[in-house]
Amino acid sequence: MSPAILQLIETRTQTRSARPGKQQIERRQQRIRANWTEDERARRRSIALRRQAELMSLFEADSKAG
Repeated sequence: MSPAILQLIETRTQTRSARPGKQQIERRQQRIRANWTEDERARRRSIALRRQAELMSLFEADSKAG
């Protein structure tokens, strides 16, 4: 890598805040998701759908009770 790029990386890491911003988190998640296999995608999707169904049934029961 050229010295200019190394310098840029160094200044970026020094000035970065302790708490990553929303955009940084989103970019990191996108990078992680890009590496998922199709099986992993399917597994995560089914987990998400199951959670969503559980939440919806909880809200439904809550609204009937309330």
